[in-house]
Amino acid sequence: MVGVEPKHGLLKVQTQGGVDLWVKGEAEVGNEGRLVIADNEVSLSTDKPQASSILNVIHGEIMAIKASGSFDALVVVGEKEETIVARISNKSLAQMNLKVGTLTYFQFKAQAINLII
Repeated sequence: MVGVEPKHGLLKVQTQGGVDLWVKGEAEVGNEGRLVIADNEVSLSTDKPQASSILNVIHGEIMAIKASGSFDALVVVGEKEETIVARISNKSLAQMNLKVGTLTYFQFKAQAINLII
């Protein structure tokens, strides 16, 4: 944890890769932990989101796209142990014309992150 906003019940955490994220919860500055985000809690946008209640927005390159069942795809940004995965419909994948290498905004609410200390 690198910061706390007790008034809002938020923690500011920084990943090993230097990405700052907001997480709902309580902890001491300096604590370390693991962040887990369910793939169905992550949305994608090819345009920079504006005027949104979503606090966590990461701009990154799609590293992999994998089929998940008949109707979904898993879209991966990041490397090695620090990845974010979004589960989206094949319809969204096609409409957005997403491919490996596409720059995309991955976004998720602070409440979507499970912090394990």
